[in-house]
Amino acid sequence: MDKYLTESGWKAVVQKFKVTDNNLQRALAAYEKLADDKHKERLEALDSVDTLASKLKTLLTDGVKTAKAQKAKPEVAKNLTSAIDYLTEVMEASKAERKLIEAAKDKGAAQSKAPEPPMLDRLVTVAQTISGSAGGRLRKVMAIAAKKGSSGYKSLWFYNYEAAAHFVQFHTGQEERRKMTKATNGKLPFKGDSGHGDWQIFPFEASLNNACRKGCPDKDLVTFLTWMDGQILYSINEMSRVQSAGDAVGGGSAFGPSVDEFVTHVGNLAKDSSHLYSAGY
Repeated sequence: MDKYLTESGWKAVVQKFKVTDNNLQRALAAYEKLADDKHKERLEALDSVDTLASKLKTLLTDGVKTAKAQKAKPEVAKNLTSAIDYLTEVMEASKAERKLIEAAKDKGAAQSKAPEPPMLDRLVTVAQTISGSAGGRLRKVMAIAAKKGSSGYKSLWFYNYEAAAHFVQFHTGQEERRKMTKATNGKLPFKGDSGHGDWQIFPFEASLNNACRKGCPDKDLVTFLTWMDGQILYSINEMSRVQSAGDAVGGGSAFGPSVDEFVTHVGNLAKDSSHLYSAGY
């Protein structure tokens, strides 16, 4: 903020040179409070500043003439002249500030008209900003998505954590598992309603649309990617737990043959470079 466009600057002039303020101080205070992105409001505030400064400058100039004509003390004319010089600086600062605001306004308008980058490109870029092990996995996830391209990445899927976790529970009976996989007659890959939500989640469709409305900020995409990583990781961890428990008692089939087949199936998906599970989970 230019010092000549501050309330405190003008207030000091009024006190030092003993001139009467004509609400210029209030106009400067109003201008100072406006945010940088309030272009229209800032320009209107500068209009008020310019008008008041110009009127007061004219009034003080007449005052100098009167003081000299009436042979007032030299300091009177000197004070009025100093105040006039300051008002000149105020108007010059306003002119310069107006140019900056107009430039920012034009830049903002141009950016708002610019087309939003494709969502796949945004996701790939945002994944690069996520740190830690999650960031490493998500960069691999988005590399898989990028290979699918904008027309194919929405077909990527992973198993619903709640459905998968319930299916492999030791106390889940075979009859319930048959009901959960009724849509595919127990054949892999499981699809349809599991009774605990749809078996397959396509994250880049409904989930992404809900997480990021048109024009959403990148932070929303970070939240979405982190959620997706957590869901996949939970599922894989559950498969690993079952596999470890099964190995301890002689193999995954200790939980039932269908569980053993499912765990093996997920393991095979993890070996498929085109599937999300292959991203190091």
